[in-house]
Amino acid sequence: MTSQHSRFVGAELYSISFDAPTPSTWIVIERVNEHEHRKDPDHSAVSYASVKYRCKKDGDASKNAFVRIYKQLPHLGTEFGDHATRANQARAWTPPELVAYKTLTDKQSKVTPSLLGYKEEKQDSSAIVPAGFLVSFAWEQVPGVQLGDSLGGKVFWGMSDHQRHIIREAFKNKTIPETETIGIHPLFYGPSHLVWDSVSGNLFMVGFRQWIEVKPTPWSEAKSYWFDLAKPPKKVNWSEFVKNPDTSNWEF
Repeated sequence: MTSQHSRFVGAELYSISFDAPTPSTWIVIERVNEHEHRKDPDHSAVSYASVKYRCKKDGDASKNAFVRIYKQLPHLGTEFGDHATRANQARAWTPPELVAYKTLTDKQSKVTPSLLGYKEEKQDSSAIVPAGFLVSFAWEQVPGVQLGDSLGGKVFWGMSDHQRHIIREAFKNKTIPETETIGIHPLFYGPSHLVWDSVSGNLFMVGFRQWIEVKPTPWSEAKSYWFDLAKPPKKVNWSEFVKNPDTSNWEF
């Protein structure tokens, strides 16, 4: 859920630095969004807030990145508890999003953003969760145009037939095979997770705040459909489609 009030109050963040994997400093351009996830005290999951910034590299304005900060919060109903109650909730936690970018970068993915820097710290003794996790990381803002949003692929379907064909070929022959081989996909498929760079001819997959593990499977136009790169004339009966994968009357 999106936070209705900021959990990142105080002086506006100007820059953030990382030591790993190499030293870098990023200058904040704008705050993009915030999210808050609170759980009941008996829940095994952590409670946290996160904030996302768009940034440029200090000393090289041509390099752009996004930075996300995750901060542990008290569980629901305990935020006004005493210091010991809140401190008792402190734990180490690596956000799945950071795990995804580490994995994709370590495996040298060419079709997803690269991890540019990260650090995992503890909140200080005066924080809302003393010694609770405080994790931040930067990932590449890839070049190109996002093919759509949560409502569909309006950008993609506004392109010429020839351009759409080139994008689908990149999706089929490079993007999907590589991400499936590495084994990571965004949890919710859709055109908002695809960025097309017409200069390099690269179709990037982006958006790993929530993700799932996947395995390579034979190509099917169903994969194009999941990302709104193909349109069947009516609702698809997928059990029948598996038996007879006819796409002759689909729009591409």
